[in-house]
Amino acid sequence: MKIVDLRKYDFYFGNVTKANDKEFIFGHMNKECGNVYLHFYKYDLIEDSIIKLNKHGIPMYDFTTTLSTIIEDGYIYTNVLGMSSYYDFYKISIQNGTVEKLYSFDKSGIINMLNSRYVLAYGEEYKDDEDMYESIYEEDGILYLIDLIEKNTYVIKDNIIRLEDGGYFKVYKYNNEEWIVFETDQNINNNSVKLHIHKDGYGVSLMRVKVSQLVKDVKNNEESLNVIPIMECTENVGVRFLEIDNDNIYFKATDFKNNIEKIYEISKEKFHIKKIKEYDFQVDEEGRKSVVYDINSKQLIFNRLKAENVFYCEKNNKKVASKGEKEEFIKIIDNNMILESVYEDKIRVINLDDLSEKEYENSYEVIGNNLILFEII
Repeated sequence: MKIVDLRKYDFYFGNVTKANDKEFIFGHMNKECGNVYLHFYKYDLIEDSIIKLNKHGIPMYDFTTTLSTIIEDGYIYTNVLGMSSYYDFYKISIQNGTVEKLYSFDKSGIINMLNSRYVLAYGEEYKDDEDMYESIYEEDGILYLIDLIEKNTYVIKDNIIRLEDGGYFKVYKYNNEEWIVFETDQNINNNSVKLHIHKDGYGVSLMRVKVSQLVKDVKNNEESLNVIPIMECTENVGVRFLEIDNDNIYFKATDFKNNIEKIYEISKEKFHIKKIKEYDFQVDEEGRKSVVYDINSKQLIFNRLKAENVFYCEKNNKKVASKGEKEEFIKIIDNNMILESVYEDKIRVINLDDLSEKEYENSYEVIGNNLILFEII
């Protein structure tokens, strides 16, 4: 595992993006003469070098922590808080740094870019008051499809995709076909019933849909989207996304009544679902489970084993002492365990060969086998 320390740069969700196996792109915001500008940088993992891409910064109304950025065909596509409209969309050339403004969307809410042409946006009319930040998560918001080429916005009538609930949402490409895999807090068979979301997935189902099919349904003004269930929740079982790699999507189904968790993989090619692990778990007074499954190392990680307050790795047969009750397991990369403090901006990296460890402050992003450290804005 390679640790890349970029803590002199800002971290904000949605603007750290893998370009290829050698490079990733990240954004950094600067305040110049009282105005905020966004610049993008390319980091070369082989040479450990950084190149500033856009010479002229993208103007923003203010700093923000959650944006949406993708890379496609040598260009960066992103959104910012606009100077005149609430969101502005831009296209930046990785090769020469040129910046082109594509579209403006004047509603407050949540943005998720699907590709260079289409965007999903959950939003409502902008409210310039103290209640604005809470209001974007209320029921009166609308989901839109934005076409950046047509420069048009469409209302999505079906509410099966719920960006405002903060569930997992990922666009991936396989065999030149773009798909969305997403969590939803509704049972697809009854869209009028909104279920309660448990932090571990109670009331959550996992779905998929082709981007081309989504666009077709929305532009045809269909009442219902042709989404396909991967696995639906039941009265006691919730479903949650775990990981995605080149060939498979991994998810878990948690039975809260019987305290049983099952880990599945679904093939991107034939969509065949295979169960790869099943285990019992206990829940402490704060709702944390006593055992989790790590996809990367394919092993169970036992948390707070009996009264020892340790993380025990089943395959490695190693114990890592917890530094507090609020520490949680993240994942294992190249035989390095990553633990995160829930209420502190700290992570620990423990080498499972000799149990040596390092502690880092601020935030991070994992890209492949690389741990990227950033400053929290």
